[in-house]
Amino acid sequence: MIDETPKKTILIVDDLPANIDLLKGLLRERYRIKAATGGEKALAIAAGSDPA
Repeated sequence: MIDETPKKTILIVDDLPANIDLLKGLLRERYRIKAATGGEKALAIAAGSDPA
């Protein structure tokens, strides 16, 4: 059976790219991932996204 439910989106924010990469690896099968290394970038990404 194929799951047709769209993936939820997670925004990962961390100042260390290695932490972002680790979390992406753990979560990418179940979620769409957006990432930022700083608060301003994270807010810009969040402002341009519909909550899902």
